[in-house]
Amino acid sequence: AYTPGLIPTVLWSSSPSTGTHKMVVNLVPTLVNNNVLTADQVGTVAATNAVNGHLFWQTPLNTPLTAGPS
Repeated sequence: AYTPGLIPTVLWSSSPSTGTHKMVVNLVPTLVNNNVLTADQVGTVAATNAVNGHLFWQTPLNTPLTAGPS
C-alpha cells in the first residue's frame, strides 16, 4: 500500500464571492510573483500573498466581469 511521505497543511483559505444573484461565473485565479490574482463578478480585482494569505491590494473596477485570464 502507498504511504504518503508528506501530508499537506492548510496555511490559509479564502472564499470567493457568489457574484450577483448567486450566479456562478468561473473567474479562475492565477499565480503571479507569489500573489494569487482574483476577480469577482461584480468587478473587484485583488492580489493575495500566496504564502501567508495577506491581502496585498484590492481595487473595484466599477464594472461587472464575465471572463477570467486565459
